Amino acid sequence: MMKGFEKMGKTIKKVLRIFAYSAILIIVSIILFGVYYEAEKRLLDRKHLNYRTNFEWTWWDEYHRIQKRYDESEKRTILRNVDLENQTEIMMNLSDDYGVQVTVSFFIDCTPGTFIKTTKKWWDGTPKKLTCKKIQINKVPYTYLTISFSFIYSNKFIPVDIKGNLDGFKYDVGSLTNWKLDELKKEITLLRAQPKK
Repeated sequence: MMKGFEKMGKTIKKVLRIFAYSAILIIVSIILFGVYYEAEKRLLDRKHLNYRTNFEWTWWDEYHRIQKRYDESEKRTILRNVDLENQTEIMMNLSDDYGVQVTVSFFIDCTPGTFIKTTKKWWDGTPKKLTCKKIQINKVPYTYLTISFSFIYSNKFIPVDIKGNLDGFKYDVGSLTNWKLDELKKEITLLRAQPKK
């Protein structure tokens, strides 16, 4: 009977040892996965924040992948969103009258100084044009097609989604609520501050 208990005790010890090793292996695997995931996330963040720019960008809304930088010459914040897969950049800021100014850039080979009239039209019937420009980023020249447009922003009129397809060149600004333009509006209002008389 004693031998039966000893044998059972050894078996239990083996099972416990296997369980402990398995638990350690699972914990180490979870930690390694977490470290790998965090490293991949940081790499992707760096790619987004450094995408074709000479400026330092930070996150305005990391969840919606919207970046910001303060432009000293314009005295206002500029927002942008990049689509790495489609090599597209969307930049947005507010004018002094709270007009939303949007610039969409498609990084693609083109001849600087030329433009393309697309088949799409503005509200007044004029064709939407893509203009080819050249930019130097960290001493590397790039060409890109760009289109700019603006509209008046108010709390009463907020377009649900701003997207378009300019003869194959697609862009999607997304919902303006994700861009948190009210914060930019406060910034523009503060620019009007005058000394007390």
